[in-house]
Amino acid sequence: MNTAYSQWNFIQYLRENVVKTCFLSANTGYYASHFSAIHCNTYTIYKTTDAWNTSTAMYSHGENYYPDYLTDMCFLNETTGFKLCGNMFLGVSKTTDGGSSWTDVPNNTYLWDVSKISYPNENLGYYLASRDYQSSLINVIVSNNGFCTVDSLSDLYRNAYEIDFVNDSTGFIFCRDTAQNYICIQSTDSAKTWNTVLTSGPEKLMNIQFTSLHTGYIAGRNGTLYKSVDSGQSWNPIATNTSQLVNSLYFVNDSLGFLACNNGLLIKTMNGGISWSTENTGITNDIKQVYFANESTGYFLDNKGQMYKKSSVGIDEHNNNNPISNEVELFPNPASKMLNIRYGKSEQAFSFQILNQAGLAVSKTVRIRSGNYLNIDNLKPGVYFLKIESNEGFTLKKFVKL
Repeated sequence: MNTAYSQWNFIQYLRENVVKTCFLSANTGYYASHFSAIHCNTYTIYKTTDAWNTSTAMYSHGENYYPDYLTDMCFLNETTGFKLCGNMFLGVSKTTDGGSSWTDVPNNTYLWDVSKISYPNENLGYYLASRDYQSSLINVIVSNNGFCTVDSLSDLYRNAYEIDFVNDSTGFIFCRDTAQNYICIQSTDSAKTWNTVLTSGPEKLMNIQFTSLHTGYIAGRNGTLYKSVDSGQSWNPIATNTSQLVNSLYFVNDSLGFLACNNGLLIKTMNGGISWSTENTGITNDIKQVYFANESTGYFLDNKGQMYKKSSVGIDEHNNNNPISNEVELFPNPASKMLNIRYGKSEQAFSFQILNQAGLAVSKTVRIRSGNYLNIDNLKPGVYFLKIESNEGFTLKKFVKL
């Protein structure tokens, strides 16, 4: 029962309307969510410092008849971040105290049509914008300590939806060309000129990440991984053979990486994409985003706003030696207040005890019969095991406390 093994465990319900999630380390991260009602729209920025076990609301804005929308957000470290927000008129704000307070970045140009922001350092920002209202053509606004220059891209490029500057001068934009192909364009001179470096045809490009100066990866929606070993000047397609649509990628280093896919699929490579294995996530929801701090500690967020963590635990639920194991049923599961226990034909009373993921008891041993309820209202949200004992042995059943 004390054998350590790795598994994915539900740790926190964020919200279904998560706008942006920013992972910074194994313990620290931010996310923003929207709340909408009639004549009302607010957003709230949350922070975790305890590995996503809990999160604290740091800042909220918007009220009835005065709606506010958060469009994009990025954090450079645990204290410094930027957000793009507003209603009819968008603006960029900066925090230097971890999200508790925000001040407007004094940009000397209109930001009406900005959709995404990228900050390689705290004084230099790149804003992705439409050239005119409802135009498909592209502008990039460069904000240097609040002084802005507006660069119009070639009419060959349109319908941009992502911008990422990996350093002060080198950045990438995902957009489409005049033939409606999805493409990636690159600038190496601080957004002054742009060149097409990848054409993926009908496959939408999802996100980009560089793990070193020369090595970078792009996730394709239909399961193609694109890899560059020359700082993004050229990209080679790598087939992953996944049957599910891909939502994002994350690479820990040049070799170890993950693709987050629909229907609970998470695939892993340890050799830069040459071969892949499947992670047993235990869910069927779409995985929106994945992050790994190292090979053994990782997180993913599903499309229901639920955060999961991979870690080694000290209990093996498969070490069951009770013949009634297959007859025991727990419901509802997940549960918030009461857990109903039902088992097969036996009329005897069994002993029950709740264990945490390390195998330690968090409740006293109780004896109840089939159909009775076990009160779990006082447990913290997370994953637990119910140890069920009889004269013939014991069995373990996993449940989630909401």
